[in-house]
Amino acid sequence: MRIRSVLVAAVLMSGTFISLDAKAAVVQSVNMTFQSGATFSGNVTFANDFSFVLDVTGILTGYQFSSTGYQGSGSDSINWVWDNGSNFSTGAGNYSTFLMDGAGSGYNSTGSYAHWIQFAYNYSGAPNLTFTSGVSFGGTDNFVDYVDPMVSGSIGAVPEPSTWAMMVLGFAGVGFMTYRRRRSAALAA
Repeated sequence: MRIRSVLVAAVLMSGTFISLDAKAAVVQSVNMTFQSGATFSGNVTFANDFSFVLDVTGILTGYQFSSTGYQGSGSDSINWVWDNGSNFSTGAGNYSTFLMDGAGSGYNSTGSYAHWIQFAYNYSGAPNLTFTSGVSFGGTDNFVDYVDPMVSGSIGAVPEPSTWAMMVLGFAGVGFMTYRRRRSAALAA
């Protein structure tokens, strides 16, 4: 009976670790603040080895497109990665691309591809990612529209719902097995 209980607990806990390791992509929360006061907040999907960006969903706030450039108000949905999978940086462990608004087709002044964030990071310490400086396409990093540099930011993990579910099931299984063992011991006494 005890061996069966240990096996059940092991199977439940293994699901937790399998769900953490068997991912094809990793979603990270990205927050960036730029010199103008504009901010970007969203989720960026990375390849499982963090060597390139697959997808982005987020909002750039504090920006409004106009013929004179930055207006300090408005927001734009950032939902497209320019040439995802390509790496435009120099140096080992560095990656650079553009996160863009991607609305419509082709760049124009009415909002289609009006805003982009040059996004560069170092993944040599993955899963802990850091923003980079001076290694990306054109030698500049983490700007909005090439003119507004990032002054602070963070990249952090966003656990997937399936990961949380597997972890909860695993811990519930261990708790249940502990309860049963203690209850059996109390009844035997």
